[in-house]
Amino acid sequence: MLKNELKRYGIVFGLLLMLLFYIYSSFGHVEYRLTPKNDFTIIDKVTVVDSGAASNASNKTIVEFEIPPIKNGRSELVFSTIHQSVAIFFDDTMEYRLVPDARNKFGKTAGVTWHVVSVLKDHGHHKVRVEMWTPYESATGIIPTFYFGEKHGILTEVVERDILPILISFVTFVMGVIFVTYVLIAFRGREVNKDLMHLGFFAICISAWQMADLPATKLLLNNSLVVSYIPFVALMLLPIPFAMFIGGLHGGRKHIGWHVIEMLSYANIFLCTVLQFFDIADFRETLWITHLTFVVSILIGGFLIGWEIKKYGLSDKRKVNIICLFICLGCASFDLCRYYFTNGSTKMCVGSLGFLIYIVSLGYTSIRETRIFIDAMMEAKKYEQLAYHDPMTGCLNRLAWADIIRGTDVENNSGVVVMFDLNDLKVINDTKGHEAGDKYITECAYLLKEVLATSGSIFRLGGDEFCILLHATKVKEAEEFLVRVDEAFEKYNKTHPEMPLSIAYGCAKYDKLTDMDLNDTRSRADSEMYHNKFKMKEKRV
Repeated sequence: MLKNELKRYGIVFGLLLMLLFYIYSSFGHVEYRLTPKNDFTIIDKVTVVDSGAASNASNKTIVEFEIPPIKNGRSELVFSTIHQSVAIFFDDTMEYRLVPDARNKFGKTAGVTWHVVSVLKDHGHHKVRVEMWTPYESATGIIPTFYFGEKHGILTEVVERDILPILISFVTFVMGVIFVTYVLIAFRGREVNKDLMHLGFFAICISAWQMADLPATKLLLNNSLVVSYIPFVALMLLPIPFAMFIGGLHGGRKHIGWHVIEMLSYANIFLCTVLQFFDIADFRETLWITHLTFVVSILIGGFLIGWEIKKYGLSDKRKVNIICLFICLGCASFDLCRYYFTNGSTKMCVGSLGFLIYIVSLGYTSIRETRIFIDAMMEAKKYEQLAYHDPMTGCLNRLAWADIIRGTDVENNSGVVVMFDLNDLKVINDTKGHEAGDKYITECAYLLKEVLATSGSIFRLGGDEFCILLHATKVKEAEEFLVRVDEAFEKYNKTHPEMPLSIAYGCAKYDKLTDMDLNDTRSRADSEMYHNKFKMKEKRV
């Protein structure tokens, strides 16, 4: 009943989110203000002096425009460039220049950079010349949008323009962190299926790539060169967690092809990093190698998915995976079509939304399977508890003792075995009933466990017979333990005179010269225990 209600809620919320997204992307409004909301303008009268033609050896682009009137004594000229060095001249006087440090091993340019240049009132109506040059032919001829006015208003405009991709990237990152944390906390120290963790790392890589590639991020983080390289690094990492997740989903990565995808990705990372470090080729110049790795990985992955579906069949999780993969492909294709038909003027956020749908859908399916696995594991643990523990006292049983014997390295063993036998149990059963006898047993077991604490393991081998395997390395330590046992029983009997407890014991340390295993040690402790029990009976007489 609850699951059906949750499904209905999920469907309703999903439809509402789709409606909100449609409203956001399709509807707008016309606003008139006497005073601008944000005190800035976009300079649209820009003259291209040199577009950086292929014949231009320096790949330099030059534009000119006139500074608008300055109202408050000072304004900022703000614009972003893509892997271009920049010089700004006010009436042929250089006011600003940004070039990469010659010692910089990572980057022949300043990356994707926002330039903020203060413009004073006496610069008003002056002609501005902006020169932009780049070592990359693909970045030549790109004319930026020039903002002029108050920096805070420009920053607000840029962030508002990117708000939807920012939200999608943020949600994707949070989902990835949740998946990874869930696996690390829920399965600490256990050998379990790590598919959900790989999906989480894939989501983190996707979100890092998307977030770092946004203009708003670079403007907010003050043009850190690291931010410009995060998308390249994230793209190189993407195939690894994706191959691990898909491979685990389709046959548990048994086919060597999944490892081939991982090795290709590692080789791509190593090659691109070496070329970058030795200043042979920049990450941007080796981006085609990363793209080629993607294509080869997709081809190999597609072949492996088809082969493993044919071999293992289609489970519900695999069906969801294939459907979501087609959704991602459709969203990415839609984004690419919009991008080329509008000359790059639209945001590519539908593809990001497709990846988010994929991550959430597969994450939900993985978590559901994980919960089933946890329930099965807890059920198995419950049966193991029943198999190895005495239900009356909670002590380990004879089967557990047998496993301890089989798993103990007797050559290196230095433990001490103590045997206990409850006195007068038959008398209690005959005179006070078996319920009182059961209480006698449980009270004795409780006292022994309290004194033992973490110093060893306690086993109930029979009706009135207990065995303790101490971690002690010397008989003296065992004797000190037995003194504490006597004190605990004496203290109990003072407060419970109606049914005092009595117990006999004997101990023996493992001796590799006389004992084949711990059973022989237990036999010697058992003999000493019966000897002490006989002495206790003689004292009573």
